[in-house]
Amino acid sequence: MLKSDWEQTLDDLKKEVASIKGRAGISSIEFEEMRKRAESFKVSFLKHRLEERRRSVARSRGYTSITKDRKKFGASLGAAAVGSIVAGIASRDKFIAVKAGLSGFDATLRGLGETLGPCP
Repeated sequence: MLKSDWEQTLDDLKKEVASIKGRAGISSIEFEEMRKRAESFKVSFLKHRLEERRRSVARSRGYTSITKDRKKFGASLGAAAVGSIVAGIASRDKFIAVKAGLSGFDATLRGLGETLGPCP
C-alpha cells in the first residue's frame, strides 16, 4: 500500500511539473512580446525626446542670434505680428491669434537657430 501512495504522489508531481512547464512556455512567449513592445516604445520615446532637444537647442541658438543682431529681432517680431494678425482675421478669435503669433515667433527662432550650422 505504501508503494501505491508513492506512485500516486509521483504521478501527481509529474502532472504538476507538466502543467508548470506549459504555463512557463506561455509566460515566456508573453514576456518576449512585452519586451519587443517595450523596445519599440523606447525607440519612439527617445526619438521624441531627441526632437524636443533639437528644437530647444535651435530655439536657444536663434534667441542668441537675435539678441546679437537687432535686425533679426525686428524681423522675428514682424513675422510673429503678421502671423497673429492673419490668424486673428481668419479665426476671429484672439486666443488663436495670440497662439499663432507666438508659434510664428517660435518657428522663426528655431529657423534661425537651425540655419546657424552645427553647435561649436
